Amino acid sequence: KNKPLLVLIFLITSILITLFLKPFYNSVSILIFILAFLTYGFKLKFSFNKTLILPIILYLIMALTLFWTTNFELSLFGLKKESVFLFLPLTFLFLPKLNSRKVYKIIRLYSFSVIIFAFYCFIKAIVNYSIYKTKDVFLFHNLVTLDLNAIYIASFSSLSLFYFIILKNKKKIKRMILITN
Repeated sequence: KNKPLLVLIFLITSILITLFLKPFYNSVSILIFILAFLTYGFKLKFSFNKTLILPIILYLIMALTLFWTTNFELSLFGLKKESVFLFLPLTFLFLPKLNSRKVYKIIRLYSFSVIIFAFYCFIKAIVNYSIYKTKDVFLFHNLVTLDLNAIYIASFSSLSLFYFIILKNKKKIKRMILITN
């Protein structure tokens, strides 16, 4: 029905899913999302979201540091690396407001991708355990990769954990309602 919006929702989901991959893949997802927004976004009705101004202001403050930095090239490199704080909120500023069904669908797809990533890490750890015979392969950065910080992975995974807890409780509440009726 609304193909441009469906494409953008798919790309939002891909941005979330690629958080678990090497940063290159996430950057490519973000770039494709921005390009798709520039292609399709103007065909959508948009709703301006004021809270998205905050990351843009943060980026502009970071850009101001170029005036007093002692290493201009390194600071410029850092700004390029953090440009997601500028470009992603700019695109989201002009997206139409997503209804709860669409947000739920994005979170659901993301949550199941976390399960797939967890199985991948666990299988990789089992293989590494059979090779190196150390339990350390099941812990922290050995479980994920050095490219991804274990703390970030835990933080990103918490959203899916909450999704599955809510899903489980929702099913219990539905069963209780059916029993009482």
